[in-house]
Amino acid sequence: MAVQCVELGHLRTGLDLIRMAQHTVRDVHLPRLDSMPATREGWICGQLGRVQDTHRAIGNAEEAFARTTDGDAPTWLGYFTEAELAGTTASNYRDLATHDRTQLDRAAERFERSLLLRGSEEVRSTAFDLAELAKVRLRQGDVEQACATGHAAVTAATGLHLFRVRQRLSDLFDATAPYRHITECADLRERVAPLTRATAWKAPGSSPASRYIGPRLSAIKADSIRRARRGGM
Repeated sequence: MAVQCVELGHLRTGLDLIRMAQHTVRDVHLPRLDSMPATREGWICGQLGRVQDTHRAIGNAEEAFARTTDGDAPTWLGYFTEAELAGTTASNYRDLATHDRTQLDRAAERFERSLLLRGSEEVRSTAFDLAELAKVRLRQGDVEQACATGHAAVTAATGLHLFRVRQRLSDLFDATAPYRHITECADLRERVAPLTRATAWKAPGSSPASRYIGPRLSAIKADSIRRARRGGM
């Protein structure tokens, strides 16, 4: 639900929900279960431009994950691997870089680490990371490397009929627009363009769940305020 709040632009409500979740699981003593919500907290704080809060959340996530052992997490959390941690914290720094460009190097470093750790079966996640790394390289001014990474993203994404894959490629296409006069960039855009319009995929906001969450935001906010007040009593 917190993720849906963020996608709908309700960042602070999403942050409240994440912190409520962290409070709920703090006595479970499963490092992986501590690490994952901390990355979500860092994701939202990054978008809000809260530099110190983002660093703290990422530090907590990495510290918790360092304590994980094989078989220490429920099955539903098995996807949250070291590669996923690296990719998620990379996204935290990418968003924070909108407010503080010095974070771009950290974002690139973690996307590269995530790609090194991904298994060959993680095609979708690999396509995500490559597309995001390409955009980070563009923001760093390294157009040549950005285009090379973008081509790798297209190769990984080909055949994946998933909205979020198309969305990331569409974002990459838009990001390359200022450089379309450069041959390498023009070649990349030629490959990306057909994939972005291959099918009319439904956006997450069109789902019944997303329509349902909107009217409930006021209730969610009120509940989080009540919990916060009880915690301070």
